[in-house]
Amino acid sequence: DTDPDAVLAYEFDGTNYTLVGTWSAPGDTYHVWSDGTFIYASSTSGGINILTFDGTTFTLVASVSAGGEWANSSYGDGRYLYVQTTWGLFAYSFDGTTLTELATHFASEGGVMPANFVSGDGQNIFLGHNGGLLQILRFDGISFSVQDSVVLPDDANWAVSDGSYIYASSTTGPLQVYGGFACYTSNQKPAAVALAADRYRGKISAGSSSACAIKPDGSAWC
Repeated sequence: DTDPDAVLAYEFDGTNYTLVGTWSAPGDTYHVWSDGTFIYASSTSGGINILTFDGTTFTLVASVSAGGEWANSSYGDGRYLYVQTTWGLFAYSFDGTTLTELATHFASEGGVMPANFVSGDGQNIFLGHNGGLLQILRFDGISFSVQDSVVLPDDANWAVSDGSYIYASSTTGPLQVYGGFACYTSNQKPAAVALAADRYRGKISAGSSSACAIKPDGSAWC
């Protein structure tokens, strides 16, 4: 039988899934994602575990307990890794071998315990809480700052962005749609506006740090 707490790897041929690898996690695995090189698995007792997979075998590269609390989810923006636990958010740098803690943002800092998830859009970080609070944060490499917050109809479950709008879900409420933030650094808006002539509507890489897009009206969003 398959370990119900394991990280599982499948091949998909367009019709069928085939199990090709497993990794037994230290606790329930809540959330898994990959950046194309590493696999990030959040677990209830093991914090965040960073793995590689060669088509057959998983290899544990790094792990951290993240305050010793349950890690429900994680998110990376290409610069830093953000790990969400029941009581807050941790920011780490990762050099391919070692995780280094840089900052924390506690769920009690303007929020409601516990935190439920972390996601983001390359520039903004979305931290959802019990009670419906959704905080929009940014991280400058040293500290978190709260840009704004909204209250959803029920416990915040997830938030994503398509580069123009933020879509947020809660336990029982309808899907909420919010406008994004304006670009705020000099190299972002020109890069985004330059693509408006090509009628580009997806995310682009602007400068060395953020993701930008063009709204339907041609204005820039980051």
